[in-house]
Amino acid sequence: VPVGGRQQPDVAGRLFVVARDPLERALHVYEKARVVSGNDQMTLSDFLDDPSLSENNPFTRRLLGISPSDPLNVQQADVAIKMLNRYAIVGRYDKVDESILRFEKFLSWYPGEGFPEVRQCHEIILLSSASGYQVVNNTDAYDSVEYNRLVG
Repeated sequence: VPVGGRQQPDVAGRLFVVARDPLERALHVYEKARVVSGNDQMTLSDFLDDPSLSENNPFTRRLLGISPSDPLNVQQADVAIKMLNRYAIVGRYDKVDESILRFEKFLSWYPGEGFPEVRQCHEIILLSSASGYQVVNNTDAYDSVEYNRLVG
């Protein structure tokens, strides 16, 4: 079953990706920063302007292996998209249950229905929080382009 309109690739997957809408991710991190800091008066503008909280296209940068301080341009973003198209098995954060099944089926790890251990494993994964994303801000244009191409 395709997730987000993408079929299984012709080449073996070398990279498993669970993509999340960058705007949703940024809003989630903003809300969490307000709670953790105890500053419920923090505005979205305050959050985005704070260099200690902001990131710059973290998804694209992780794919390319470049740091937050390295320059990032359209050509590099195109390389990241080509990498995803050629080497990645892509899942979606908003459809993580379907994505996990897709990964399991691709790897022939899915034993089929009727195994309570499989359901329990899925529930544990769904209850855990996504790691690796700390802060995203409005400079994530390349991440947004890649996400929209993945799910579009």
